[in-house]
Amino acid sequence: MIASLETEAADADAARLAALNAAGTGVPQDWRAALEHLRRAARLGSGLALAELAALAGDWEAAHRLLAGESLPSSSADPISAAIDLEKWLALPQSVTVSENPRIVAVTDVAGADFCEWVIARSRSKLAPAPTGDRRTGERDIYSSERTNSHCDFRGAEADLVLAALRARIAVLTGTRLDGFESIHVFHYGVGQEFRPHLDATLDSSAADYPVRYAAGHQRVLTFLLALNDDFDGGETDFPMIGMRWKGRRGRGLFFWNVAADGAIDRSAVHAGRPVTRGEKWMLSQWIAGRRP
Repeated sequence: MIASLETEAADADAARLAALNAAGTGVPQDWRAALEHLRRAARLGSGLALAELAALAGDWEAAHRLLAGESLPSSSADPISAAIDLEKWLALPQSVTVSENPRIVAVTDVAGADFCEWVIARSRSKLAPAPTGDRRTGERDIYSSERTNSHCDFRGAEADLVLAALRARIAVLTGTRLDGFESIHVFHYGVGQEFRPHLDATLDSSAADYPVRYAAGHQRVLTFLLALNDDFDGGETDFPMIGMRWKGRRGRGLFFWNVAADGAIDRSAVHAGRPVTRGEKWMLSQWIAGRRP
């Protein structure tokens, strides 16, 4: 039992170091070091690390089987020794500005179908009712009829290098810093579920200390959305102030600034998740704090 616990601790430590090196948290960002820590975690028996390596190598069939807890056929290639093309994972997709006020950018080919299925599979068992927050009081975890969908997030040991690769691409694409990234959230909407019009900014720009807190990078300035599926009706992301609705195809993204160029909250960035009328909607969200360039 002691040996098993020691192995589990070493496995968790290797996975944690992999995530830290990929994000550049407390250490210089080093993807090759991150992969070596991930391979160590896999050698120590981490099924998730082994699945991540298969996914990063592009062997999605093996990745999905491992993620589901299944074993691989003896004829399968070893994910630990499989080659991984980091340049392909970090390559930037094409983007186009679709609105100037607020600034909204649409992104094509952010992720493939297998990546989207990976995120959904990792999220399904973690879902819980989604809360809201109050910018004026700073109170979090408020549950109300304004938001009826469910969500989960990936933080600490729950994060993985597949998600880290997406975050690295988002940082370059948006011109933001990884140290301002909140944990990745995944949203699930069933039929009738919605998130009524709201703003994502977390600080009250009318507060006396706002200039100081904004300058320190504490405001949530940008929201990046990735559509994980598209086999549903309704559920559009609605920007009522500008008469725009977005229902991304699976693997496509959208990002928008929650503040104006001077740092004030951009009220035209009010948006809503409209009710789903058929099927279920899955969406990945990456919120980013900092200052608008």
